[in-house]
Amino acid sequence: EDVVLSALTAPPAAMPEPDGSSARFVSLPDGRQMFVHCIGPEGGVAAPAVIFDSGAGSDSTAWHGVWQEVGKTALSCTYDRAGLGLSDPGPLPRDTAAVANDIEAMLTAASIPGPYVLVGHSLGGLYMQYFARRYPAEVKGLVLVDSVHSNQLNRVKTEAPGVYRMMNVVTVLMGGAMRREFASIPLTAAEVQALPEVEHLPTI
Repeated sequence: EDVVLSALTAPPAAMPEPDGSSARFVSLPDGRQMFVHCIGPEGGVAAPAVIFDSGAGSDSTAWHGVWQEVGKTALSCTYDRAGLGLSDPGPLPRDTAAVANDIEAMLTAASIPGPYVLVGHSLGGLYMQYFARRYPAEVKGLVLVDSVHSNQLNRVKTEAPGVYRMMNVVTVLMGGAMRREFASIPLTAAEVQALPEVEHLPTI
């Protein structure tokens, strides 16, 4: 039971900002500001760029200690989802279609060239799975770190109803963007399942 809850809710520990990186705000088509933070080797590097997405309620700082290392050999970028960290809140619902729209708009506004290797932790892994299915031509690889599975909540509801009821209580107690994201997981899961898996996509 603890493993199920931690996979959905526990963010990695945040670390200080690295030096020598590019942190900025970009404007989305609806006027919202989104924070994106990239680092790469001196002299530039060829694609693919590596894009990191954090778990529920976590901002871009969750990947520090990881993305700097990746940035030694590739363009490595983290960002704050709507309402988290330094990014403006986004319209409801905060399902994966909305998140994918924001990611695509952010990558375009920030002039981050594809193709991409997507890295997602927990709920961020579910978002990255959807992005890969929706934009298969833009994705060269997928790395899932303790990712939520699109059928996870259904299995918990069937196999561990007590845990499922507790998760509903936890959702009510959550605040802000984390609650909005968590409440949209059933819709997010359905959206992922509605799209076909990408054939021959390297996935870890």
